[in-house]
Amino acid sequence: MTSSTISGECGFGDYTADASSIAWHTSPDWYNDIKFGIFIHWGVYSAPAYGSVAPYESYAEWYWNTMHNPNDHTQTYQYHEATYGTNFNYDDFFSNFTASKFDAKSWVDLVAAAGAQYIVPVTKHHDGFALFDFPSSISNRSSVQYGPKRDFINEILTAAKTYQRRGTYFSLPEWYNPAYKTYAMGSFPGGIYNTELMWCDIGGANNATIFASNWLNWARDQGRQVAFNNRCGLVGDFDTPEYTTNSATVARKWESTRGMDPLSFGYNYQTPDSQYLNANGIVQALVDIVSKNGNFLLDIGPRNDGTIADVMVQGLTEAGYWINAHSESIFKTRYWSVTPGLGSFQYTTTQDAFYIHYLTTPGTTVEIPDIVPYLLGDTVTVVGGSLHGSPVTVTERGDGTISLGLSSAQITADQYVWTFKLAYTTTNAKLS
Repeated sequence: MTSSTISGECGFGDYTADASSIAWHTSPDWYNDIKFGIFIHWGVYSAPAYGSVAPYESYAEWYWNTMHNPNDHTQTYQYHEATYGTNFNYDDFFSNFTASKFDAKSWVDLVAAAGAQYIVPVTKHHDGFALFDFPSSISNRSSVQYGPKRDFINEILTAAKTYQRRGTYFSLPEWYNPAYKTYAMGSFPGGIYNTELMWCDIGGANNATIFASNWLNWARDQGRQVAFNNRCGLVGDFDTPEYTTNSATVARKWESTRGMDPLSFGYNYQTPDSQYLNANGIVQALVDIVSKNGNFLLDIGPRNDGTIADVMVQGLTEAGYWINAHSESIFKTRYWSVTPGLGSFQYTTTQDAFYIHYLTTPGTTVEIPDIVPYLLGDTVTVVGGSLHGSPVTVTERGDGTISLGLSSAQITADQYVWTFKLAYTTTNAKLS
């Protein structure tokens, strides 16, 4: 039961515009269940699509910021001057952000093929250019007023409504607009599109306590559960490490976010295909994160015309084959709190089963280094792959651990991560 449910059912009263009141809210079960989402960074910065190359690569979506700094390590200042000239301003890229091949359904279909269960498009980044119908009383810097003249967030979230949980990223501060704090959360588009996840960025001076309390009270009155991150200037429901993960299980909910690009969320045309996160990297990261009580929000950066690079499509699609085939060991699971699950072994649990994930190609004998909740009479089977459901031999060892015996066929029947289901078939109580 989440705190918002408690507030509504036990008479704790409304959330107030006070950080300590809002801090009672925790991530709802649906958010804890869905595990894997796709982040989408797409905007005017997708036109120059430049972030240099390793070891000097930087976020391509920060182009407007770095193009003003001649000492920045990415040399974006020098690149911009040489490519576009000294009189070409960032806003001149508006017309280059064409979205001429954009198709919301194809994006959503890719998210589904990847096995992801939620989608979080960027509605407005730090450049202040919105991809939705930004209130004209505040600013005309939007895709509705310039360039394609379309409300892309509406198109994306409408297409996703049937298939995925929907969130909206919204940068509160804007680099070159000191007046942002006078409206900040008041222009957050989540309410417009009835989304369930508020993904703020940076925080800073804002009116988030007013907005968040109103939003949480509204959601409760509607019988809905919503979630928001820790970047609104509030504690939030979950933490958001960026391009990193937690090395051990963390009791507080968290969500790791990174791009398929090794160091950019927005599309960087200079990144070679070989450096993108591939299917193996995606699957192993997902398993590691989920086993430690995290969600994985993986970003794609489409091109300015709305197409997505083949290397990203391939990586997501191939990872999706594994994720969809092993979904029972990922989604609606919880982390194992008894042993850490470090190294090549990661664990997840449900009320009926315990899942062992092995992140290395196994031999015919897999020795589990941790004590797991196996009791005589329980069954262990393969999850996923072409031999899904086939039985695995279990040997109990003197120290309380077990080893698994595999056939050569079971080894070659899967890839990326080998998964085994320990089904509770006895009446003995299990640790949880």
